[in-house]
Amino acid sequence: MPIGIVEVQGIFTGGEIITCLDETGYKVARGLTNYSSDEVQMIWRHSSAEIHLILGYMLNLEIIHRENLVIL
Repeated sequence: MPIGIVEVQGIFTGGEIITCLDETGYKVARGLTNYSSDEVQMIWRHSSAEIHLILGYMLNLEIIHRENLVIL
């Protein structure tokens, strides 16, 4: 969910595999993102219910769905 994201690094498009880091920079997961880096930068720190209001559309409730996430 976008509310838990604290930073976005790099440039990526929806459908790419991205790495999730913890607060110390340790790699904790990798997953298939539903949104691009530009979209994530607009919706981070917001609830999933606000995605449609911010972007004008909603592809999914999650940035990375749990079925597309691998914990490292």
